[in-house]
Amino acid sequence: MRAYHSRIFRFRFAIALACGAGIVVLSLMPAASMPTIPLLGWDKLQHATAYAVLTFLVGRAFDVLTPASFHGWRVGALVAVMFGGVMEILQRVCTTTRSADVYDLLADACGAVTIIVVVALFRRTACASERRHVG
Repeated sequence: MRAYHSRIFRFRFAIALACGAGIVVLSLMPAASMPTIPLLGWDKLQHATAYAVLTFLVGRAFDVLTPASFHGWRVGALVAVMFGGVMEILQRVCTTTRSADVYDLLADACGAVTIIVVVALFRRTACASERRHVG
């Protein structure tokens, strides 16, 4: 059973790493080369969305290892926000067309927190529904 969880973790974590690699590329490419996404035109919404997705993917990977607790999701949020901080530093240090912005990091954190809240509400609702059916 443990090997099964290990394979699922590795697969899910590989997807999270691919998402992180995409964020690296988009974060470090010259600002003029950025693709335009009409639905996500506002920069902070793009940040919140990207880091919400990253939080979900990392949290989902770690949730396999500790499914009975919320620990995997907290790890996902922490990893995403720390990754966002590193990306802001890299934008300042490694590029000439991008700059670090504390509001970008705040948007990253908002995306991560949104996923944590949604997952917590979902799990709470699922547990309440399960209790009703059991007893």
